[in-house]
Amino acid sequence: MPMVLSERGPVFFAHVPKTGGTSVEHYLYQRFGPLSLNDVNKQANLPGTGLICAVNHLSALDLREMIPAQAILVFAMVRDPLERCLSEYAWQQGASRMSRMPFSTWLRVMARCVAIDARAYGNHIRPQDDLVPEQARIFRLEDGFDQMIDRIDTVTASQRPDLAVGHLKPRAGHGPQIRVHREDVALIQSLYARDYARFGYAPRTLSDYPRDRRAPARAALATLLAPAVMARQRRDWIRPCS
Repeated sequence: MPMVLSERGPVFFAHVPKTGGTSVEHYLYQRFGPLSLNDVNKQANLPGTGLICAVNHLSALDLREMIPAQAILVFAMVRDPLERCLSEYAWQQGASRMSRMPFSTWLRVMARCVAIDARAYGNHIRPQDDLVPEQARIFRLEDGFDQMIDRIDTVTASQRPDLAVGHLKPRAGHGPQIRVHREDVALIQSLYARDYARFGYAPRTLSDYPRDRRAPARAALATLLAPAVMARQRRDWIRPCS
């Protein structure tokens, strides 16, 4: 969860995966300089270092002792849970074997994985409520970045009108239309119920989506696959020291 130091004090950004966080980090870097708590060791793939999840994707519980008391701003960017899932699925394309499956099957595998261990896929599937500190100022990706920039301007008593928040991860676009079923939406709204409640997102109308007659078979397959997926991830978490 990156932190920068302004002349008035620390600014702490709770980076929720698939909510535009990399673009926000780049903006903060351009405006304030190098970021701390950004897991440089993990990004450099140094052996014997790092945590299971990247420092910039830690949970709110993990962060309780890391956020400095003198921070002048703690903030997070959040996103509609369905759109966040679609973005994660698109982002995994070509990088994850599971993403070769249809979205409806992939979703059930991911849900089973986080039921086994919430840290699955580096907290990318984890509910946003788990990742956003209680005291954080919340901004929604759907509203753009202007409100976030205005707040940073206010608390730091500075302005950088020459800087803008750009889009740094084009692969995260949905690409071809992803088929979403009624059962998928119901699963997402159950898995991320706390996100809908805390961040004010309205649940979708299930009848707007087609039924999936294969949903029970997808769920059964996910129950079989998820333990193997997590066993492999846990092996990857244990990095050799030399």
